[in-house]
Amino acid sequence: MTKTLLLLCALAVFSFGKQLHLLTEHNPPWNYKKEGKITGIATQAVKAIAKEAGDSYTLKILPWNRAYNMALQKAAHGVFLTLKTQQREDKFHWIGPLYQEKFYLYENKNAPTGVTTLQEAKDVSIIDAGPKQNALHQILQKKGFTNLSFLSKDIADVTALAQQKVSLIALGQTSIKAHCELTGTDCELFRKLPVVISQKAFYLAFSKKTDSAVIQRWQKAYEQLQAQNVFQKLWMRFEKEGL
Repeated sequence: MTKTLLLLCALAVFSFGKQLHLLTEHNPPWNYKKEGKITGIATQAVKAIAKEAGDSYTLKILPWNRAYNMALQKAAHGVFLTLKTQQREDKFHWIGPLYQEKFYLYENKNAPTGVTTLQEAKDVSIIDAGPKQNALHQILQKKGFTNLSFLSKDIADVTALAQQKVSLIALGQTSIKAHCELTGTDCELFRKLPVVISQKAFYLAFSKKTDSAVIQRWQKAYEQLQAQNVFQKLWMRFEKEGL
């Protein structure tokens, strides 16, 4: 009996003692740096879950492809915010959903494309939908798009659209406003096309190699905070205060 208790205690200490590594991309207002610190709606939500779960962690902003691959391959690594698509579903342990987002195509008003449907968008010269492992890039690729840019390291670039280096960009309706604000780009230059690419939920995704006790603890912490409307309150604070 004593040996069993000691073993259980040792397992508990190991489970709580191993530091987690949380990775994200520069994607305001969800995740970005302000005064040298990583913040954003999603970052604050994930920090709240970590505090509730009682786990120590590191937090880094990396290019999306690198962050995604590390979370895919390494134990105790997680990536956020990420869309739970059919292509990704079996590759991770999922915590969430945290937030919902609608994704659209945007054009420069000074270089109108005349696009009114997704099918018509396949004929423009270049669409920036982020890097190849970005969910929007993958969604459009699956829909038969062959005119996608591979230049972006993170999310689609509003400055590239402002400078007419691309015909269209694919972005969430929340993200585009924040990207314009942080880059000093005039959002009035852009027109949202009547084309919804997707409406999906954002999650935190942990490597399949991560200890199951960690996943259970984080899911429980998420559910407790969700019941307290913590994530909604963070969203309302952003709407009131901005970046």
